[in-house]
Amino acid sequence: MGSYYCLWPVKSAVFLQVVGTDQEPLAKSTVPLVLFPILAIYNVLVSKLGHPKFLVLCVCELFSVVFLILVFALFAETEDPSPWIGWVLYYASEVRGVMIMPMVWSVVVDTSTLKSSKSAIPLIFFACQIGGILGSLCAMSASSLGDRVGLLILQVVALQVIIGSVWLGSYYSSMEEPEHDESTPLPQPPESGAGTFPQGVATADESSNSVVGKSAWEIVEGIWLIVSRPYVLMLFWVSYAHLMPRTILDYQTSVLVTANIPKGQQVSYFGTISLYTNIGTAVLTLFGTRSLVESFGEKWCLLVLPCVLWLCVGAMCLCYGLATSVRTLVLASILTYGLNSPCKEMLYIPTTPSIKYKAKSWSEMYGNQLQKFAGAQVNLWLNRDLSSCKPHCFQKVPTMCIVTAWCFLWLGTAYRAGKEREELEESGKIVS
Repeated sequence: MGSYYCLWPVKSAVFLQVVGTDQEPLAKSTVPLVLFPILAIYNVLVSKLGHPKFLVLCVCELFSVVFLILVFALFAETEDPSPWIGWVLYYASEVRGVMIMPMVWSVVVDTSTLKSSKSAIPLIFFACQIGGILGSLCAMSASSLGDRVGLLILQVVALQVIIGSVWLGSYYSSMEEPEHDESTPLPQPPESGAGTFPQGVATADESSNSVVGKSAWEIVEGIWLIVSRPYVLMLFWVSYAHLMPRTILDYQTSVLVTANIPKGQQVSYFGTISLYTNIGTAVLTLFGTRSLVESFGEKWCLLVLPCVLWLCVGAMCLCYGLATSVRTLVLASILTYGLNSPCKEMLYIPTTPSIKYKAKSWSEMYGNQLQKFAGAQVNLWLNRDLSSCKPHCFQKVPTMCIVTAWCFLWLGTAYRAGKEREELEESGKIVS
């Protein structure tokens, strides 16, 4: 989280400066095209690699190489970076943002129980926000840390820390095997145990020796698990439904920051927004999330964010300006990371490892971008920041109508998913 909040202000400032605000909706719309082949390779790696630590190593080192290339490019073109730098940084940041955290969380939920998740997961989210606060403080101090180049170097260093932490954690995990009475047989997991990847479900392809067929199934197995299991399909929708209205708020904030904040102060300003978000989320996860979940249950907690985001977009329509956009964005982000995300992770507990790793990767990585794509279309066709419509490019009435319909559908799906989660917990069943 710390490395992400170092990267996000740099990505936003560089892209808006060297490419332009009018191209941001187009860039957001094309991210799914870039992500699709990367996610396909990711799913193959999940099946081929024997332990999550090797997946973390491959993914983090790949991003490290990309960011090092951008470091050298920005160092060579400090005064006037080329547009390609903005595009590559934008795509790399977006893909990195939807791959690293879900990859780590797949391991977390695979090693959690229904009972422990309600107390452990909110505390883990609190720890994440501490990292986010530190990353935001680094972004606010960008000028003393080497500005854009320095923050990208910190990103590379942080990726190496992630690799080292996962490997160290894996080592200690292997050293802490619980003692067991040999007279009592060990319980067998339904598929693979914690710390090992699922090998896939039985299919017609497995009866043949076709390597190509097996690889093709490994790529699409996660999609099949989503569309063939109603509960998992609901998780696909609920996990990142907030990103459609959030993308609208994000874009308006970027437009207003570009118009009102000097170029040299934009990275620091974005860092300040991140700092407020992480402090608020840390307070919520430490003092409120566990109590809310235990008092009301995941079902009702999942309904809070769609209602709040609807109100946030309504506030932007009634009082459009930089102050309103920042306040609504911070509020929506706090509830997203502090309440909705922990509840969403708990929904994955009563599922098999194949769903936690493969279906979850498609749901949280590609589903993430599909939701952003929907919001980007609203920005592209209704609210795009063009010279022909300035200073009033935000179309309030049609935007509010679209968000209202979206949030209504989101509310119904979230309620049904939360209710089924409660039924699974009561019955002790899992979704396979």
